[in-house]
This record gives sequence, C-alpha cells and structure tokens, in this order.
Amino acid sequence: MKRNPFGFTLLELMIVICIIAILTAVAAPTYHQWADNARYREAARDASSALREAQSRAVSQNTSYSVVFDLVNRSYTLQKNGTTVEDDSFPNGLKIRGAGDCSQTSGSVAITMNPNGSADTSKYVCVMDGSGQKLYRAGVESTATGRVVVQKWDDSAHTWK
Repeated sequence: MKRNPFGFTLLELMIVICIIAILTAVAAPTYHQWADNARYREAARDASSALREAQSRAVSQNTSYSVVFDLVNRSYTLQKNGTTVEDDSFPNGLKIRGAGDCSQTSGSVAITMNPNGSADTSKYVCVMDGSGQKLYRAGVESTATGRVVVQKWDDSAHTWK
C-alpha cells in the first residue's frame, strides 16, 4: 500500500477518534467524582475560613465575634455583638449538619471566638453529600486555643482524620 505524504487516511483518523472516545469514557466518572469531592472540601474550607476570620477579628479588635451556621438554609453569618457583619451560603446539592457526629439537622450552630483567641465551645459543622454521607467537617477542636480544623471522614475506619 502506498503512503500518502500529505496527510492521514480516513482509517487512521477513525482509529484515533475511537481511542480518544474510549479514554474519555474511562476518565469521565473519575473526573466527576474528583470535582464533587473538591466542591465538598471547598465548602468545609469556607466554613473554617469564616471561623478563622472571626478569630482574627476578635483578637485584633478585642471583642467577641461569632459565626452562626444556619443548617436548614445552608448559610452562615459572621456577627459582632449579635449584628451581622458578613454573610454567605454554601452551594446547592450538599447538606450541612451540626454536632461532632453530624446528627443535628435543624436550627443553627453558633461558635463564638473570644478576644484572647479562645472559643466558647468545641463545635463542628459537617458537610455531607446529597445522600447524607459524611464527607468533611470544620470546627473548633480546642476551646482553650480556639484551633480551627478541617477533617475528612474515613469511612473504612469510621473516624475523622
């Protein structure tokens, strides 16, 4: 068979297109899973950022700041003396729960940061997927230090890491 010096044959192009289609079909589910996980992780980081912002403002302005997470409306507000300073919301398609074990489904979770950097309580806000599977949580690990953490749920070990 004589080779064409000016391009590719139709058969060669069809083979390349088939290979690309197969690779895309294999990679698509992994990509969607990665993108969903990134969205949940980002929501947990947004919650921790709000807590760190409250802590930073509390220390710099020598007054208490609170972050109030509304579990039903998937939103949160940064408050100074009960007055809203900033507000934001979590993306659609995920559930926000309260308590360390993610059992609180309604109401709100309020975490207050004190002027010395400590927190009033050790509480968490959980980010879950639409089916209710635990994925991430953000909150205050230690009231004495006010240490804000983001933890991922390890389903195989049934613990937060």
